[in-house]
Amino acid sequence: MKLIIALMLLASCGTKTTTERIVLSGSQAQEPTQPIPGDPRQAVDIDDEFSLYTDEWLLLHPEGKPVTTPMSFTDIPEEGVLGVCITWIKGDIILKEIRIDEPSYREQMDLNPIGPHTIIFHELGHCELDRPHLDLLSQLEGKIIPFSIMFPSLFPRTALYKELEAHYLDELFGGPGTIPPVSRFESITKSRTMEKNGFVGIGILN
Repeated sequence: MKLIIALMLLASCGTKTTTERIVLSGSQAQEPTQPIPGDPRQAVDIDDEFSLYTDEWLLLHPEGKPVTTPMSFTDIPEEGVLGVCITWIKGDIILKEIRIDEPSYREQMDLNPIGPHTIIFHELGHCELDRPHLDLLSQLEGKIIPFSIMFPSLFPRTALYKELEAHYLDELFGGPGTIPPVSRFESITKSRTMEKNGFVGIGILN
């Protein structure tokens, strides 16, 4: 994969929603009382393999909110894209889902033990917290590092993330973190638009 400041590219989606629409996944989620006709999502529940991360999310969330966004494996066609949060819109209905590129996920499990964790929490930041990408950089012992899990790149080293895990989790859930940003990384955002069963799906790829 392409390296940027020694970080591996990660893609995802961060579309915000409003309370004037019916939201069935994410930070304003309402539990559906019946199936949605023509539901375009690849899955409507969470793959069991992600339970480790969703359980951790529940424990860490300041308000103890569980994950409601469906998550499933797929093969993402765009090169270097590890995961995507898709927002599907049809009239007043908004549905969200997370798709994780399975080959990249399996590769990260072998090469980078914290890779799957940061992929999942990055995508949950988009779909559950309505957070966009944050392209701020910090500095630690002379090294340029991402300021946030929402930076559009994957952490390449376990030691780096583990050393600053408290900072990254605090910042993810709305805190200031413990290290300041020092610069900004200018990234070019690409989007993918999909249509299915009358729904329009929007994903942001980097």
